[in-house]
Amino acid sequence: MERNRSRVSMWCECVEPARSASYMRCPMCPISVLPDSGVGLWAHGSSWSGTFALARQCFDRPIPAHVARKCADLLRSGGLPVLLALSTRDWQVARQVCLAPAFRDVLRWRHWTRIIAECFGRGACLLSFPVALYVVCFYTHLMLLYRSGPHDHMMSPAFQASLQGGLARITLGQPLEVAYGSQVTLRSAASRPIPCWLQSRKANYPVRYDSGRGSSHQQQVTCHHLKDVNNWWIVKNPSRAELSVGRPPHVVRHGDVVQLLHGMTSRFLNSHDVAAPLSPHAQEVSGYVDFNVSMHVQNLWKVDIINRVEDSQVWKTIVSEVRLVHVNTSAILKLSGSSLPDWAEGHAEVVADKVKGHKGGTTWTVEEHRYGTGKEREPQLYSSTSFDVERRISLWSKFIELQWRMLTVKQEDVEHKYSSTPLEWLTMDSNIVYWLHPCTNAQIHLIGNPLLWGVAKLSLLTYLIMAAIYLFRRRRGIIDLTDDVWERFVSVGVMCVGGWLFNFAPFVLTDKRLFLYHYLPALVFLHLLGPVLLEHLHAHVLSKDQHRLMLLVCAWAALACAFLSYCAFRPLTYGSPELSADGLRALKWRRSWDILYRWSESPERHAPCGRTALLTNI
Repeated sequence: MERNRSRVSMWCECVEPARSASYMRCPMCPISVLPDSGVGLWAHGSSWSGTFALARQCFDRPIPAHVARKCADLLRSGGLPVLLALSTRDWQVARQVCLAPAFRDVLRWRHWTRIIAECFGRGACLLSFPVALYVVCFYTHLMLLYRSGPHDHMMSPAFQASLQGGLARITLGQPLEVAYGSQVTLRSAASRPIPCWLQSRKANYPVRYDSGRGSSHQQQVTCHHLKDVNNWWIVKNPSRAELSVGRPPHVVRHGDVVQLLHGMTSRFLNSHDVAAPLSPHAQEVSGYVDFNVSMHVQNLWKVDIINRVEDSQVWKTIVSEVRLVHVNTSAILKLSGSSLPDWAEGHAEVVADKVKGHKGGTTWTVEEHRYGTGKEREPQLYSSTSFDVERRISLWSKFIELQWRMLTVKQEDVEHKYSSTPLEWLTMDSNIVYWLHPCTNAQIHLIGNPLLWGVAKLSLLTYLIMAAIYLFRRRRGIIDLTDDVWERFVSVGVMCVGGWLFNFAPFVLTDKRLFLYHYLPALVFLHLLGPVLLEHLHAHVLSKDQHRLMLLVCAWAALACAFLSYCAFRPLTYGSPELSADGLRALKWRRSWDILYRWSESPERHAPCGRTALLTNI
């Protein structure tokens, strides 16, 4: 070793060799000496197929045969990738090679090239591929699930209009461009998860609010969560009296000033310097009633299209997101987020507020739209509208909106039937019913395999107890495990127990509605812990063959029971085979499980769908 170190100092000027069992490393460059194999040069990540060409470049002559054999032997023995290996008697040549500027430059170039290549490779594998897989999953989701569902209202009208059966059925064929004389419904973009529409009705604000402040006593304007005829407004040209769309239609553009006339009560949308019912810092919004008092009409609103492409952008159905700016006071029509008292039947408060920027509640979208004819207005408002599905938003826009809704949407205050708490996940007190056959007892649940979930919890408990015992004994100087085995035991805990905590603990701290499927990522780590713990007990804890044999028998028995449990619960997890009501009752191992079943007077034969009684076993 000492002789090799002296030889290294002759051919590597920057050397300060580091002692090791198998090599001495130069700290200044990616070169090492292999004392047990003579003098050797190697670099991480180098392929030995290009070794000889590099050496020819530096030597300016072919590589000796015994050097090539030495390289091949080192590679076949499982050593690190070899750049150049020389026998002990060739150390003078090695010195010339190491001192050659070309050789050192090539080494440094390859070193940085390898680092850059690894960065790109790891970035592609760890970032690009997961992101691509995530996008592909949602692409498939949006392509296959193109019909309307019960929670479409959480999405924008443009998103809903692209789905079959929901808003698309209502808005199919309606005009795209809003014109003077158009009859529209205005939906607030801030009403999530339950939508609401700008509404007025034949009811006035109370003379005095509950706080003692006075009001304008004019007609109420609110935001209502139900669709009815009171949601319709007529876009009127302030300079003309007509309430019908001209030929050709005079479209409304960004920056135009309009009046909004309520369709059923013929009151103009108005605002004035009177404090709002629940938001005294903002102005009250009302349907103007002329009481012959010193409160003049102020019913002009400027259309501000937020997502416009150009300043002359046309106001469009579904697509355009607009702010309505009060001309007299520069206040913006806004959904405040507060619910009004009983005198307004709990409707949401609408105000005019002087806010800056595109803050929440100030954006409105035309959802339903028709061109008014000016004759028999009330029958028109009661008739159904019929957005051209070809004008729907792109798939990429859907993807971005869906991610934003997932991050920002607020859940309803009411409890979901199948929601659960993290403690119930550990005790298996909850399940989720996904599907129930309309005529038979076939059904699909999200429910865990009781035995596998029990083994997972037992593995966690066993590991924690063993870790506590090991630490207590090591503190007292009693070493039960060698350093290698102890490091492996700790690494298992960091990965499995740490992974379980990392995926489980955030749900304990969150106040959002939770379901059983939120626990599945954490459960995977406990399933990984079980086999590793079994191997540790067999190899390092149990010393007698009889005890090891008993452990193996218990392990095989647990696997057999897990398989039997899978077979027993397969009708609930896969919906097949169908079970009778008594068979379903037998699978109800926990009183909290919600298992649905049907019964008929004749147990041998299922009753017809229309005459079957549906029972929820609670």
